[in-house]
Amino acid sequence: MDIWKWVLETQKDLTHQGHHRLVHLMRMLPHYTVNEEHVQVDALVPEALALARSIKNPWLEVFLRHWYLQSRVAHRHDVTDMLPEAVSLLEFAHRDETRDCPQSICAVQDLTNCYEQADGPAYVEERLAVANETLAKIDATWPCFLCISVEYATALVDGKRYEEALAFLKQQAHALLLANQHEDRLNMRDSWIEALIRLQRYEEAYDLHKQASNLGRSKSARLKKAIDKARIMAYLGSYEEAKPALPDFATIAPTPRHYFHWAEAAKLLAEAAVIPNDCYLNAKFQLMSDKFSHNGVVRAAFTMILWQADLALKRGRPKTATRCCERAEALIPRLRKPLDAPQLLAEMRAKITTALT
Repeated sequence: MDIWKWVLETQKDLTHQGHHRLVHLMRMLPHYTVNEEHVQVDALVPEALALARSIKNPWLEVFLRHWYLQSRVAHRHDVTDMLPEAVSLLEFAHRDETRDCPQSICAVQDLTNCYEQADGPAYVEERLAVANETLAKIDATWPCFLCISVEYATALVDGKRYEEALAFLKQQAHALLLANQHEDRLNMRDSWIEALIRLQRYEEAYDLHKQASNLGRSKSARLKKAIDKARIMAYLGSYEEAKPALPDFATIAPTPRHYFHWAEAAKLLAEAAVIPNDCYLNAKFQLMSDKFSHNGVVRAAFTMILWQADLALKRGRPKTATRCCERAEALIPRLRKPLDAPQLLAEMRAKITTALT
């Protein structure tokens, strides 16, 4: 299944019909999204949707709304107003006039992305159910097979079911092999690498990272690969390779998609005294966690604030760590489920108490 075939054919038809502006917007929306040019995305989407609706083309509306959600949720990690939009798009994409649109499957990914960003661990079962239902409708010849498989595996990782995630990814890789698509297995690398890291199998994670190093040429993909290299090298203790791999903060600051793993790598490097654990790093963590909180990405904000507290404590700033704990505590009621958040907060406060005695 070539999910782009109809897009190209539609663009050709629209060009013949004189809808040149709409064709241009269709081409630029994915381009701007994957290259982190989200101001342009916000500027063109209302016009593009209006044009698509004016010619009564619901498939185009599915396409445009999907890419807008990719920009807002997958890249900018902004779910404040986007969960209702994702639910709305999923319903719209499965009406009689749109259910055959290939991007109707993408609407499933948009919804699971919203669940993941809002509070991934608390939505594990919902994410698994939605992804599993969709995988039952497609096979390994669909590009969507990769996206939905990644969503399923990522949910398993968020549920701390790491071995199960690896087993599932191997199963999906075998399905790709049978469909003569085996090279595509590397497109599932993000969740695969994450599971390996959580299992402390860092050498395997780095091997997989190297195998996939040539995949993805967009700005977003390049940044993701650099941050992953920095994280893995830091976990391996190869700080001389980790430090130069980590992008400058200014490079990732406009796009929250990169915040969490950048912070993870920076924390490891600061703890190893490879980069300064100072007020400037503290300010970066503050900015990132505040942005997450504002965007409704509550679980990640909570975790990052505790990292910030830990770093503050390690540089002898218990008052800063205490203020971080107060901020983290204020986020707990906003989580869908508390899960281990109260325990993690209590453990951090116990560390502060120990440091003060």
